[in-house]
Amino acid sequence: MDAFYYIGAAFALGSAIAFLVFLRGFLGQMQYYFTIAGRADYLDIARTRVVWGVLLLLALFVAWELFAWVWRSITTLFGY
Repeated sequence: MDAFYYIGAAFALGSAIAFLVFLRGFLGQMQYYFTIAGRADYLDIARTRVVWGVLLLLALFVAWELFAWVWRSITTLFGY
């Protein structure tokens, strides 16, 4: 099996964790918007989680694309 598969699985695991961070922040603030009974102080924490989740997903996507480009360049250059 190719090593690229295992590296891709590691990136997929990281992306799943980043998505869960995003989801926790996004769904955490829904209680306040639907019932107006939640703590308004919590919204700052929830928004921070949303931003961190999106930024982690973006960083992992950029890292994956850079890694894939380098991998393809090396394999094309050396004829693997």
